[in-house]
Amino acid sequence: MTARLILKFPDKRLRGNSDPVTDDEYETNVNQWCQDLRDTMVANAGLGLAGPQIGIKKKIFAVDVKDLDNPGAFLQEPKDGVLYVINPVLSLVEKETHGSVEACFSVPGVMYKVKRSPVIDLSYITPQKQSISVRIVGEDAVVIQHEYDHLVGKLFIDRLNPFDKKQFAKLHKVPKKEKSEEEINQLREQRRAKARAKRKK
Repeated sequence: MTARLILKFPDKRLRGNSDPVTDDEYETNVNQWCQDLRDTMVANAGLGLAGPQIGIKKKIFAVDVKDLDNPGAFLQEPKDGVLYVINPVLSLVEKETHGSVEACFSVPGVMYKVKRSPVIDLSYITPQKQSISVRIVGEDAVVIQHEYDHLVGKLFIDRLNPFDKKQFAKLHKVPKKEKSEEEINQLREQRRAKARAKRKK
């Protein structure tokens, strides 16, 4: 078993877009990434897991089929009970009105209700390089949207309503966003300008 360490909020590696899996990586890395995703997910008794959560900054995630309502809708044969989704393209068919309670390995200890679309269209590639396009509905669509968000640097807490966001920030003492070097230099220049203005008076 090759279970990996799961990155936790506010780790910066969970943010930002993941890179597509390339043709070369299909030959050299994909099988190992799939195995690592599965082993880590099974070791933690999880429903799904995305590459960025275990340090693989690639567009790949895994979902345990036993927790899906309709695994056959994905049109692929699960490997060891797991569906692997590579380089997905997701579009919402209906508005985000369907509310479900979600949790996440990368934000342990909390559960919140999040609005998602109840119907999505999903195109992706399997580990066998099969291209698939499907329509996913209901709770399965929620699961896919949750995992897909990881590939674009989002966590489910980013989708909370204002009240829950405030509660989460209070309970978890969300750190203030670090200023960039450019922002720091701008602040320094502003302070210098104020000091010069005072000296002229």
